[in-house]
Order: sequence, then structure tokens, then C-alpha cells
Amino acid sequence: MYKHTYTSTSERYLLDERIQDKINNGVDKLMKKLEYSLLHNAYPNVNKEKSINEECNNFEELSDFFQEILIKERVLEIDTDSKIENIFDLDMIESKKLLISLYEYYLREEMVEYTDFWKIDKVKEKKRERIEENFKTFLSNKNDKDYIEDFDKEINKVFKNQQLMRKIYVNRPKYFLLYRIRNNILKEVRIKTCSEKHFRNMIKDIKNQYRELYLNQYNKDFFYKINEFENLKKDILNHVEKELLDNIRSGKVINVGNELVNNFKQDIKKDDEENNLIDEYMHIINKEDGFETLQKKVLDFQQKYIDISKKYIDDNTNINERWLKEDIKTFLLYCTVQYIIGDNDEKELEDITQQEMNDIDISIISYLKKEYLKKEKYDVFIKINNIEIEQKEKIQISNVTFIKSRELKNDINKYLNHECKEFEKKYFESEMQNEEEVFVKIENIETYKRDSKFVEELALKKIEDIINVIYFYNARNESKLYQLSDKMLIIETNTEYRLVTRSYREGIFNVQLVSNEWINKIFNENYDNKISKILEALKEYNKLNKSNSGFQEWLISSNKKLLNEKNLYKLAREMSVLIAGTNIFKYTVKYFDLRFWLIEDYMEFFDAKLPYDDFIIERFLNFYKRVINIIFSYSDIEDINLIEDLQMWILKIFPNNYLYKEDKEDE
Repeated sequence: MYKHTYTSTSERYLLDERIQDKINNGVDKLMKKLEYSLLHNAYPNVNKEKSINEECNNFEELSDFFQEILIKERVLEIDTDSKIENIFDLDMIESKKLLISLYEYYLREEMVEYTDFWKIDKVKEKKRERIEENFKTFLSNKNDKDYIEDFDKEINKVFKNQQLMRKIYVNRPKYFLLYRIRNNILKEVRIKTCSEKHFRNMIKDIKNQYRELYLNQYNKDFFYKINEFENLKKDILNHVEKELLDNIRSGKVINVGNELVNNFKQDIKKDDEENNLIDEYMHIINKEDGFETLQKKVLDFQQKYIDISKKYIDDNTNINERWLKEDIKTFLLYCTVQYIIGDNDEKELEDITQQEMNDIDISIISYLKKEYLKKEKYDVFIKINNIEIEQKEKIQISNVTFIKSRELKNDINKYLNHECKEFEKKYFESEMQNEEEVFVKIENIETYKRDSKFVEELALKKIEDIINVIYFYNARNESKLYQLSDKMLIIETNTEYRLVTRSYREGIFNVQLVSNEWINKIFNENYDNKISKILEALKEYNKLNKSNSGFQEWLISSNKKLLNEKNLYKLAREMSVLIAGTNIFKYTVKYFDLRFWLIEDYMEFFDAKLPYDDFIIERFLNFYKRVINIIFSYSDIEDINLIEDLQMWILKIFPNNYLYKEDKEDE
């Protein structure tokens, strides 16, 4: 049985590397222009020199003092020739909020590159020049040298040397620079204005839009240079035919499908469109709008083939005509450019003019303002379990209404604020099981257009805030935690936009029981004494699944339990020493610098200076898991001060001046 699915996108077609590089460079310049505009709008005095006229005594003072210097470093790094302009017409605060999400996107991209780097290059990695001494050997040869005390002295020296302090603090590789800028902005404005996913979608759209506009312009400028028009015609005919053959075969056994395909081919041979297309070659190729003329002719030609193919397709097989037409437009963009490149020497082809490139940028910026950076209001519906509404059909608190299924079903249009359509009916029918169930409606959530992820985040936060207050005053020991459905209905209040989706899950996790050598090794006869700190830390962490308290507080508490340390600097230092080195990639970084940056990050996290932020929590949760894995790895060694000895060992084999570099031959 043959099955046809529509999977084609612009990524389906490959471009000449020279053209792809020009498109990538154009997108990169546009992104720099957008970021440059946001930075200058958020920090209008960024180019003014800031002199060091006071001594910084701690990480908090350091962060506050150097914030605008870090911004300036980023401005110099992106180094765009664009004039300073407020592209998006946003105020200072809104620009800062957008920068938070933009840098979150860039940081995640750096993480992806980190993963790819290790997949590709780790096997090629040359042996580093460091002290080769495993942990057990270190323990057997321990002397009185206190590597931790020496490290603390080095940290204190930095604060007494302003020049050194500035150098270490400011001269960071991209990942560490953007992370610090993002955190400092987050402390200023406290909240984001959109989700990282919104930026990801927006940038993906920028790339697609830029590619399409660039190729259109390339065809407009150089289409007349195609010599092999007859071969191009054959490629076009074959492409149109192939997509329709897939439709004809769909759902058919092989012999039946082949017979229908042969009949279709006989029919199209009778059509004289092929000859007309090649006969008009000189006319099309020399027209000023030659590419547009070809596109129109091919679309007419494709429609004729579609009409013929319908004779061979049964009622149960749909032809997605809209998809086919969009696909042929994309195919032509790529195909004709390939012929332009293939038929001409690179020297014979000029670059698209700067004015044309500027026009592309202006077009995309206008599109972004309309489709991504315009704010809209949304209403949200979601079912909630383990909640009771006593003696009432609904309860309203602020812009949140808890509604019984019975009430919602009886007067659904009132709560939808428009006539219930089939789309909404299917959502409520799938979610309503009985009349006592409760739905939550959150009204007038304002976010950037199309940012459904942020709508979801704001809706869930509103529900959580209200229920946590009620739970605090009314809950009993036997009370159940509320649970939310895995579906959410999002409605843009002034359009026909509807979306049923939800990636978030509340409640019980399924745990698969496992038994293996690693776990058995941990839980031997004497396990309790040796790894008691880890077990206490994990117990603390797992309270997250049973509590409505903030994730951030529990993660901080779990770290403190693990290391049995209350002093924030010592706690931060211990974690940084254990972690430093595991997240370096493609950068040349001294271990002291990395440890210095990580101590600041940890001090900031442990001191709860930052608002709740998913990106930051995710980062420190990954660090926490890594440290637990490190400690578990050596938990079978008895009679040692495990955490302290691990730090001593790491500081010895990776001293502060150890330089991580991809290729030591470059030194």
C-alpha cells in the first residue's frame, strides 16, 4: 500500500553554497541590526565612558558597576554599520524585556553548538597538558597543601586589583557574556515580555522570509542569464508530474497504482503545454519580469495537470492544491537560481545591490512588526481537577473564573463571547466528562501576537497564584493537589485565531523501577553513612513534586543540603570548582576565569537576587545533577571528607592557570 504525506518545506531544496553563504550573511547582518537597535534603545548612554572610581568588594557591587560596560562589549562584538535607530518603536523597558528573551534564544543556540561540538570533535580532542593523577592516587599522596585556601586568596586578590578585575569580569566569551547581561537586565525589569519560543519562531520566520526575498530578487536581476532553459523546463515538468503521481498512487496497491499512473501519463502527453513552454523561451527569458511570467505559466500548467489527475483519484484521496501551488513556487525559486549559477561563471554574476538588500531588510522588519511584535489579548480555557465549587455554579476572582461544566455547557456562548464554533465544541466535548467538573477561564491576557507559549505561561501563573492563596487558608492534610488538563483552548479575542494545545503537565510522574549494578553498588550494606548527604539532598529536591512552593527555593535548599554549607560564598565556590570545565566549549578560557564567573552566578542564584526564571532554574538544575553524579562516582571510597577532597583534587589537576584550548599547537 502506498501512502503519500506532505512533508516538503523550503529546507527540502538545496542551494549552491555561495548563494547560501550570502543568505546566511544577510540574515546575520539583519539580526545584528535588530539587536543593535534594541541595545541602544534600552541603554541610550552605552557609548559613554565609565571610569572605575571606587573599589568593588563583592560580586553584587561588581555586577552593578560593570553592567553598561558589558553592554558596550556586546555592542562592539556585533559591530554593525547600521545607524542607531529605534526599529521597533519600543520604549526603554520593553526593549530590555525583549533582550532577555533574545539572549535566551542565543544562549540555547550556543548550547546546541556545544552538543554538536562534542559529538563531532571529542574523538579528535588532543590530550591536555595537566597533572595526570586520579582521585585515589591523590588521596594516598595527600600533603598539607590547602588548594582551597590558595584559591580563596586568588579570588580576594582580584577585588584589590581593579585592572585585573575588569579584565576578568568583562573579557568573556559569547555565552558567558550574554548570560551575565541577561541576568543583569532581568534584575532591572524582573519579568520577560515574551517566550524564548516566540523569538525562536520569529527568527525561523526571518530566515525563511529572507531566503525567499533574496531568491526572488536574484531571479529578478539575473533570470535572463539562464542558457539551459530546455533542461530547466524538463525539471519543472518532472517535479509537477511527480507530486501528482504520489497523489494518484496514495492508498493503492502497487499494481493498481501503477496502472492509474500510466493512464495519467498518457493523458498528459496529449497536452501541448510542454511545446508552448519551450517555444516561448526567448519571449520569457528576455522579459523584464521573466521569472514572474514563468511562475504564472507554470502555475497554470500545474492546475491543468491537477484537473487531469482528478480522473484517477477516488473520493477518499484529497489533493492539497494549496500545498502543491506553494511547493512549486518554492521549487522554482531554488531551481532557477541553481540554473543561473550553473550556467555562468561566478565572475559574470554581480551581487545584489546594497539598496536591494536594504529593501529586503525593510520588508522583513515591517512583517515582524505586523506578525510578531504587535500585542493582542487572549482568553484561555483549561480544565482543572481536585477543585470544588461549593453551592455555586461559578466563582470569579479578578479576571479568572472557575466554572462548573454544567454551567459552561448550558450557556457556553456567554463565556466564549461569540458563537461557539465546531472548533470549540470539539475541545469542550473531549474535556467534559461530567457536570461537576470545573473549568478555568482567564480573560484578557495581553502578549505579543502568536506567542501562545507565553499566553500559556501567564495563564498557569495566574491560576497558581490564586489557588496557592486559597490553599494556604483552607487546605487540610487530606486535601489533594490540583491537576490541570493537558489541553488548553487559547482564543485571540478580536480575531478567528483558535489554538488547542498544552505542553505542560501537572501532577504524578510515572517512575520506572530499575535495578542495575550502579544502583546496587550505591546501596550496599554501609550506604547510609557514606552517601547520607546525597540522599538528604535528593529527598529535599523531590519535595518539588509534592509542594506548590517555588521551584527556585527548593533547588537552593537542595544544594545546601548536599554540601552541608550555609555560607553563600563557600557554597558558590564549592559548586563552581566541581562544575568548572564541564561547560567549556570552543572557547579559550583559563580555569580561574571560569570559576570566578561561576562563583558570581552561584552567589546571585543562592542569594535569590533574581526573579523566578525557567532558563536560570534549568541551568542550575543541570549543574546540581552533575555534582550529584560526580559525588556518586566516588561514594564507594571510605573514610574521607568527600566534598572537600574532591575540590582539592580538582584544583590540583586543573590549576587556576590551566588553559583549555581546542588545539594546544596554536599557543
